[in-house]
Amino acid sequence: MAGGVAHDFNNLLTVIRGRTELLADEVESEEHRSDLAEIVQATDHAASLTHQLLAFSRKQVLAPKVLDLRDIVSGVEGMVRRLIPENIELTTDLAPQVD
Repeated sequence: MAGGVAHDFNNLLTVIRGRTELLADEVESEEHRSDLAEIVQATDHAASLTHQLLAFSRKQVLAPKVLDLRDIVSGVEGMVRRLIPENIELTTDLAPQVD
């Protein structure tokens, strides 16, 4: 049953992502394009979580991936800045890039 719900959820995410990409082609404002790009990123992240839930429900062994937290924090920073009031200062202190 969980698998069916996950597949339905993935179908909804596909529609949201597709419509967002179509809308981005029509929008002229760079600020709005940036917002739409974040929606696309969020749908990709949600699809990844859905995939993990499906794997968990099937008791599959997942292939772990190395993540660069600097990229993740930097990617979310823009969205967070738009969500918090202007009187709140957001600072990030990221470690230097490791090669």
